[in-house]
Amino acid sequence: MTVRWVVRVSKDRKPPITSLRIKSFKAIQDTGVLKPRALTAFIGDNGTGKSSVLEALRFLRTLSIGTLDEALAPFGGYEHVHWNAGKRRGHAKPGEGIEFNEFYPLDITLHGHVGKARASAHVRVSGQNQNVAVFEHESLKVGSDVYERDRTWRPEQSILRNTVWCDDWQFLDLVPDRMGKPTRRTQSGATVRLSPDGSNLGEYLLDLRSQRERGVAAFNGLVETLQVILPYARDLVPVMSETFERQVGLEMREASFTVPGWMLSTGTLRLVALLAVLRHPRPPSLLCVEEIENGLDPRTIHIVVDELLRAAEHGRTQILITTHSPYLLDLLPLESLVLVARDDGGPPRFDRPGDHEEMQQWARQFAPGKLYTMGTMHQKRGKR
Repeated sequence: MTVRWVVRVSKDRKPPITSLRIKSFKAIQDTGVLKPRALTAFIGDNGTGKSSVLEALRFLRTLSIGTLDEALAPFGGYEHVHWNAGKRRGHAKPGEGIEFNEFYPLDITLHGHVGKARASAHVRVSGQNQNVAVFEHESLKVGSDVYERDRTWRPEQSILRNTVWCDDWQFLDLVPDRMGKPTRRTQSGATVRLSPDGSNLGEYLLDLRSQRERGVAAFNGLVETLQVILPYARDLVPVMSETFERQVGLEMREASFTVPGWMLSTGTLRLVALLAVLRHPRPPSLLCVEEIENGLDPRTIHIVVDELLRAAEHGRTQILITTHSPYLLDLLPLESLVLVARDDGGPPRFDRPGDHEEMQQWARQFAPGKLYTMGTMHQKRGKR
């Protein structure tokens, strides 16, 4: 039987999210109260709504640094981001009017920490005739500071702009075809963030290596880990061109030749990106990764999971992932899993297999990946 970690989190760090509830967002009707751990893996069939949880958090982050329009844009607008099954069917009591095409508002409630201060937020967005999206309600509390939305706020701005709560949250949905190509270097002097698709990986590594001792140590450690998987790799080098646009790319150097970033394998690029974020001297307080196993061979998955668990245990970063890999699940503790399932085409339901005593007994004989592929988790869902 596979030996799995037990995550014991450092008490010195407070998680950015202690509880979360999402209503009427994409595939989600209502998650109920979710309590993410230091590391949480959302599992389930395709189309069940796993990714909707991560996308809702990304929506909040965009609200905190941008506008409502910018937060809705990746989804094509409010009419596509709200839970489509939430239309009211026009039932009314005698004497009452009937409202057609009225949608239940998009609603997100969040509790957690900003640094060591307790924090909570509530955001409700509704659509008017599917053409105009408005903040129906917003509230925010950080420590003793309380904010309520009123008429002084501009209609496109969220009161989440009053806090740095979501500012450093990192979302990754890596696209290897974009990751190895040179990109234009940022000139503002601001700290470089890895873009969600990983397209600025070369610049991100260049910035990491420039951060004195801790950055250099993190970069060198990344290369050493890469060499465990690719023993022929002598070095990994961010390269800045001298062209007019000052682009930054990536090269891997072997004994007799150099491989440009655009020729590196998808798995190599993904591994480098994940290690760079997790090893960064200033890692994100929250890291969300879509289908983290994509492009990775089993041995590399093992290395990545070790990195995830170590980061979670040290309390540096709270981590939320989605995965379809039974092998990856075998490396995780049962209590870190959240099963997302839909019954007969209904809305998704969220369940922690580790909360069920019968599942705990099964886990003494079978690893989580085996329990998932056997269908045992689905059979026991909802039975306590």
